[in-house]
Amino acid sequence: MPYTVQPLALLQPVLFRSYDYSPRLFEGTVALTNWGNTRVISTIDSLWGCLDGINEFGLAVSLAYGGSRATGVGFGIPIILRYVLQTCDTTQQAIEALNHAPCHMAYNITLNDCSGDARVRSH
Repeated sequence: MPYTVQPLALLQPVLFRSYDYSPRLFEGTVALTNWGNTRVISTIDSLWGCLDGINEFGLAVSLAYGGSRATGVGFGIPIILRYVLQTCDTTQQAIEALNHAPCHMAYNITLNDCSGDARVRSH
C-alpha cells in the first residue's frame, strides 16, 4: 500500500527538529523536570543539559551545529539551553538570555513560543 502524505492542520506554532548531533554522543534520554518551579520536557545531555525541549509556558528550543569547530571561553550550549528553558517564558526573553550567555562553540538555536514568535539565533 503506498504512503499518503496529508498536510497537518496546525492551529498552534510547532517546532520540528531533525538531529545533527553525533550518534556516538547522543544519550537518548528524555526527561520531565520541575527544577526551579518550571516544568520542562527535554532531550537530556550530560545529565542536566538540554539538546532541545519545551517548557510549561510553550517556549520550545533546539540546537544545531553552527559550522565551526573552533572553541573559546564560555558555557556548553546544553547548559545554556537548560538555563533558557528554566528561566524564560517567551522567544524574546530567550534571545535576551542568549545575548548574555557566552558559549564555547558556534551553534544555531531555533526558538518558538506559543504566540508564534519563531526565530533562529546563531550563538
